[in-house]
Amino acid sequence: MRKYLYLSSFVILLFLMLSFYGDKALAYTDTSTYKLTIKDEFTSEDKVKETLNEIKKETGWNANYKLTGESIIAYKITTGGFYGEGKVKEVLNDFEKSTGLKGSYSENGNVQTLYQITTGGFTGESKVKQVLDLLQEQTGVKGSYSSTGEKQYYYRIVSGGFQGEQRIKEVLSKFENKTSIKGSYEPVGDSKITYNVLSGGFPTEDKVKQAAADTKNQTGIEPSYEKIPNSKSYRLVISDITENELANIESFFKEKNWWYSKKTTDNQKYRLVSEPILDNQILDKGLSFFQTNKWWASKQKTDQMGENKFRITTENISDQTKLQKALNFFESNKWWAAAQKTTIKGYKITSEVIGSEAALNKGLDYCKSKNIWATYSNLSKNTYSINLNEEFTGIENATAAVNKLSNVYGLNADVVKIKDGPQIMNTNYNLTLSDMISKQMNVNPQTDSAGYVSLAYINTSTSTVTADYLNVRSSPEVKSDNIIGQVKKGDKVTIISKEGNWAKINMGWRKASREEVTYYINPENFSIDSKYYFQFLKLSQYAGLTATEVNSKILKGKGILEGKGESFIKAAEANNINELYLISHSLLETGNGSSELANGVMYNGKKVYNMYGIGAYDGDAVTKGAQYAYNQGWFTPEAAILGGAKFIGSSYIHNSTYHQDTLYKMRWEPTVSHQYATDIGWAYKQVNRMYSLYTLLDNYTLYYDIPKYK
Repeated sequence: MRKYLYLSSFVILLFLMLSFYGDKALAYTDTSTYKLTIKDEFTSEDKVKETLNEIKKETGWNANYKLTGESIIAYKITTGGFYGEGKVKEVLNDFEKSTGLKGSYSENGNVQTLYQITTGGFTGESKVKQVLDLLQEQTGVKGSYSSTGEKQYYYRIVSGGFQGEQRIKEVLSKFENKTSIKGSYEPVGDSKITYNVLSGGFPTEDKVKQAAADTKNQTGIEPSYEKIPNSKSYRLVISDITENELANIESFFKEKNWWYSKKTTDNQKYRLVSEPILDNQILDKGLSFFQTNKWWASKQKTDQMGENKFRITTENISDQTKLQKALNFFESNKWWAAAQKTTIKGYKITSEVIGSEAALNKGLDYCKSKNIWATYSNLSKNTYSINLNEEFTGIENATAAVNKLSNVYGLNADVVKIKDGPQIMNTNYNLTLSDMISKQMNVNPQTDSAGYVSLAYINTSTSTVTADYLNVRSSPEVKSDNIIGQVKKGDKVTIISKEGNWAKINMGWRKASREEVTYYINPENFSIDSKYYFQFLKLSQYAGLTATEVNSKILKGKGILEGKGESFIKAAEANNINELYLISHSLLETGNGSSELANGVMYNGKKVYNMYGIGAYDGDAVTKGAQYAYNQGWFTPEAAILGGAKFIGSSYIHNSTYHQDTLYKMRWEPTVSHQYATDIGWAYKQVNRMYSLYTLLDNYTLYYDIPKYK
């Protein structure tokens, strides 16, 4: 039984070489640890205490404060008045953006009289948008629209029946393309898809009767039989079975090596059902589609209600001429509208405490440039600082905390990384896990794991089977997806151990069960804290090691490779390859730096080096490896390290067609046409060397690419 799908002699030596598809990955998820440093200083102890209490109450974050020991001369800028909260917010935002100074606003006691026009209802969102555009175009008045609060029912369009799923899919696609209305389809009536199976020939009627009995015994499905036309042979006939029954028949026939043919009968009827529709114009468009094609369809009221009637409310208007112009616009179109009087408050802006004359002048210069009256006051206060004790996992969480401090409390903070963590991304396989497992089951996945048989049918004194037929299972339980084989009466088994009412037996290399494939293929079965997570380690991602650490902890005493940490790191950086992968590969190929090719071979009068065994094919590995190195100009160990890395990157990990840059991707490939091994545990078993090298190091970043299923 083959455990690997061999591709080339040097690829066999390392587990990290093939690639198959473009990387469709999402962004990395950072798991490093961060703390925040708050930059603001407070001039009021009461204020800093109040801020700490608010932070604790709102977020649960712990913080403390201390007196900085400094007394500062500071300033505050106060502006003249602005009418309306919207206006003062606009000015404050521009002030902060232009000067870098924070500020706040408050009422100044003044008021201004304004008017807003409110209309009657317009049916349809497209209609009210059109009126809004005309209003601004003809009068210069801006506005917005909102629902009147009146509701109406949504309708859906339901078609007549169409024969077969392929036909309804065609109709649905045409419907969506022509009308832009989304839809779905559903079965109509009790019709269904069934299957008919005919076996190959059996030479006698007794043989076909026995085959029919065996089929019923193993599958529970009772076939009939018939004489094959123009032949002396007989065949089994199985009619109108379900998809699950078909799967059982196919599995049994394959075990028996019986030829068979199958035919599908699709007599299912389907009808098209549109999404809920509120707009009558869209509803008519959908119904027109069916009328045009002379297909029956009707509209059906749903239980869902929505709003389709809107009114316009203008912006605040202070100019009486502009107000009258807007009212005339609605009156001339015979649309009802009325003006409502309102008053808006006046506001002033007060800056934060400013700690320097330069910053003060910058704020005053801004006000002068915008024709905003402003003055300032002098302050003299003790200063206090806040220390936030919380730690945050991931830069996104730390940044969100910074934003919260800024938006809610007006505090400025810097992010400081205190501990590196793994960086995690995902590759979307665009398959359900079940579909992926089904694809793998079709290409004969292998395992050397033991099997289980019921002890009730084993003579333990002779280790022989007593039942006519006995299922072998991948786990000690009766399940539909764990049958891996069958033994017959009189067969001898090798019992490894007994587990309750089950015997664990040695099976050698065999086809894996669906249950076993499911375990290895599901990434959720592997913890990020275990070494087996290294099957998701990205080989195309530079890890960020230092040459000093590599030389002292990995390459020390490794022959010609000793002290070459800088070369491996340069090779990894230049080719976007995990440097520890390159080192692992080289250590394996060179026998820890002791091989003849690694230490230099004379070829055509030049001493050449080959650190990855590239081109060193079986038969005359040294000569062929030296010839390849000579042709590439690898006349120093450093040149061989860098040149070999370039070859590996372009030929495999970064190949333009395939990108199998993790062990998992190399073993589990969605098209199942480019997989490195048939052993279901291959990726699981290959992590040990890489993991052991990482455990020697202190400073590195792990980059994982985790498969994602629908």
